[in-house]
Amino acid sequence: MVNLEKIREAIQPVIRDNDITDFSLIFIPGNPPVLELALERSEGNVDLDFCEKISREVSDILDEVDDSADSYMLDVCSFGAERVLENAQQIRDHVGSYVHVELINPQKGLDKIEGYLEEYGDEGMTIAYMDKTFKRKAQISNDNIRLIRLAVKL
Repeated sequence: MVNLEKIREAIQPVIRDNDITDFSLIFIPGNPPVLELALERSEGNVDLDFCEKISREVSDILDEVDDSADSYMLDVCSFGAERVLENAQQIRDHVGSYVHVELINPQKGLDKIEGYLEEYGDEGMTIAYMDKTFKRKAQISNDNIRLIRLAVKL
């Protein structure tokens, strides 16, 4: 079995040296199995050349530290334009971003809101959104969030 913690620890120098602000490392069973490394950089530029560079560096490290008998493919990618924000730090890091929020209990008849994440704290968040031609703000408690992800504004 692939030891994700051991790999996560071993690739820390690559993460640090390449201005990667957040990453996710998951093992996806399949045919073939895939070790996926999704990345985010402070300036947001995770292009194909960058992924290729990181893939070479991480692959060299895997050759040294991964002693599992499993064979798998390494996939280095960006989180994507509509990445799910999975924890408080990721949400905090995206204050000012355009987001899609799905609510557990609807507020003002809305079960989904898309707008700008203006504030985020221990109790909840403020989303600035448009309702037809009116600017509105929604206060959403953290325990009422089913899903929050980045969104593309069209």
